[in-house]
Amino acid sequence: LGAGRERKGQRIDPRVGIVLHRQLGDYVTAGDPLWTIHAASEAAAQAAEARLLQACTWAEVPLPPPPLIYEIIREI
Repeated sequence: LGAGRERKGQRIDPRVGIVLHRQLGDYVTAGDPLWTIHAASEAAAQAAEARLLQACTWAEVPLPPPPLIYEIIREI
């Protein structure tokens, strides 16, 4: 969408981004808003929505939350 950079010096577009309305494990029904996409064009908004939908998994039962800490790295 243009809200981040891949390389230093790239322009950031402050008009774009995604607002998430649900969290992992939230119960949703058909028609519930999952996110709001702010995009510079309709084509960019549609592409972002397609990618977001591909990233989602739907289940009939609630999923356990992921761990807050996966690993502790200590210096030796």
